[in-house]
Amino acid sequence: MDKRTNLILIWSVAIVIIAFFVYIVVTNIGPGSLNNDELGKINKTDYTWGNPEALVTIIEYSDLQCPACAYIHSSLIKPLLEDYGDKVHYAFRHFPLKNIHPQAVAAARALEAAGAQGKFWEMQDILFESQEEWSNKSDPKEKFNVYAQDLGLNLEKFKTDSSSSKYLKLIEDSYDFAVDNGLNYTPSIVLNGELIDNPKSVDEFKAVIDGAINNAS
Repeated sequence: MDKRTNLILIWSVAIVIIAFFVYIVVTNIGPGSLNNDELGKINKTDYTWGNPEALVTIIEYSDLQCPACAYIHSSLIKPLLEDYGDKVHYAFRHFPLKNIHPQAVAAARALEAAGAQGKFWEMQDILFESQEEWSNKSDPKEKFNVYAQDLGLNLEKFKTDSSSSKYLKLIEDSYDFAVDNGLNYTPSIVLNGELIDNPKSVDEFKAVIDGAINNAS
């Protein structure tokens, strides 16, 4: 092999390696980068809390069987929504990581069924707070039925709705949308269109929200 051929081979290999690393950098989704602005927009199928005219919009892509989601829900999301009132507009969006959480879709269907009877947030609280109780069961539906009764829901309607293909499609569409647009962990929190690092404390989350309010004012 002559020197010219050897040089061409070396440069060809170098170009392939550089192209590979550029691809990795461009396609890696991290805080602040999203593939689609729609990830940060609330839509009509979302259950929302707060003020639609607020300067801060928070969308949480969450998995009901995810322990980190349960922790952030009870320790960060709920206290902040109570503290900030109409200063924020929050939406919960389904992102069940079914490969590692096999009961997450069933839980999401139970949540939508409760929502159909006006008890979305109450069922969300129960599912997160009782996560260890139902998440390891091969069939958690009986537990979900007990929660529905505790909430005073029409049990027959709840059973029908939690088996509805309509809600299954909604959940699967939500999951596919998140994956197709680069999200790969739960919870993923999008604040005013930007994916943020999951806060480690209420104070840290407050600082992020306060900064967003100041920037939008």
